[in-house]
Amino acid sequence: MTSARADVLIIGGGVAGLWARAALRRSGWSVILSEPRALGAGQTAASQGILHRGVKYALSADAREASNSLASAQADWRGALGLLEHETAPMIDLRGTEILSRRMHLWASGFLEKATGVGASLSMRSEVRRLARPDYPPAFRESPQGLALWEVDELSVSASSLVERLADAADGPVVHARTGGQPTWAGSTHSNTVCLRGDGGRACDITASAVVLAAGEGNEGLLGGLGGEGIMQRRPLHMVIADGAPVPLFAHLPRPGSDKPRLTITSARTFRGWCWYIGGDVAETGVARSREEQINFAKRELSETLGWIDLSPARWSAFRIDRAEGRTEAGRRPDGPVVRRFGRVLAVWPTKLALAPIAARMIQEQLRELGVVPGVGACENLAGWPRPPVAQPPWNDPELVWT
Repeated sequence: MTSARADVLIIGGGVAGLWARAALRRSGWSVILSEPRALGAGQTAASQGILHRGVKYALSADAREASNSLASAQADWRGALGLLEHETAPMIDLRGTEILSRRMHLWASGFLEKATGVGASLSMRSEVRRLARPDYPPAFRESPQGLALWEVDELSVSASSLVERLADAADGPVVHARTGGQPTWAGSTHSNTVCLRGDGGRACDITASAVVLAAGEGNEGLLGGLGGEGIMQRRPLHMVIADGAPVPLFAHLPRPGSDKPRLTITSARTFRGWCWYIGGDVAETGVARSREEQINFAKRELSETLGWIDLSPARWSAFRIDRAEGRTEAGRRPDGPVVRRFGRVLAVWPTKLALAPIAARMIQEQLRELGVVPGVGACENLAGWPRPPVAQPPWNDPELVWT
């Protein structure tokens, strides 16, 4: 058994944990991050990779705060990706991340637009532009007359590429390790000691001034014994994949008056052509449907709303993923990241991939309140521990069942 010390131990290598690590290192804290599976495994890899500006939420009066939170994170993301007009050295360097699309589109039929005020709501947003038909992207060029189309500068990135760049964005150990059983958090009032166990019989006691739990669903088990029961909620999704679409599509189909689009679709290149990754309300309501029912339901939705696109060559699959979030009244989606403190242990749920920068700032504020100041070096006893692999996107999962 070896030992190591750090200002902060982060457990969980998704976007929240990795961004927090990079931000803390930038501010001088020493950090050790542990991940028992692959970096990004779970919610990050299963995300649609959209760095939301909050436009789709602005269509709902009940979600304005969520819209504001998402909009406030844009400068962090665009600076990190090197996309600001007056470019300076980014605080966190994510240049080289694969950007799949620089724009998301929103579409509606002319009747729907007039009947519900979708067009008026979108036109009030300065960052939203209505497109003339000559400017339509390939997916909408054969669409029927009467369809209305807008675009917003909303990025879609490869989650695996993002995770890889985030892992390289700061120095310090990122280790493939699990906690040794149920952590006891039996440290002094000024630190916690957690045992990490890796492959090959490796074991190391980590003493940290604070511990950040960024393990998504895994936070629930890690919080045992800290009085954190009932502070996490799960919102399940049943995502659909159509591999073999003829054109890429990055778009929302708004549901008027709701913060849940009827459909949200992003795309990635595969050897079959374009792989559509389908979420939105179809994924939320789909938790009550079997895999076959969910695929058939998605096919009907796409036929009704994008019927001019031939998806007959595509193969189809569906899988379930839970979104873990900080609990709210009535189980509603939180408006922003949730950070809960238990002594010198912080549990964080970013709510959405795009909100990771805000979650990191909240963590730093909590650390300062705890009096955790930079100054403890991470021990080199972890230098030989391997880094976790990077999780692959869902459509590359060898266990996925296709039609």
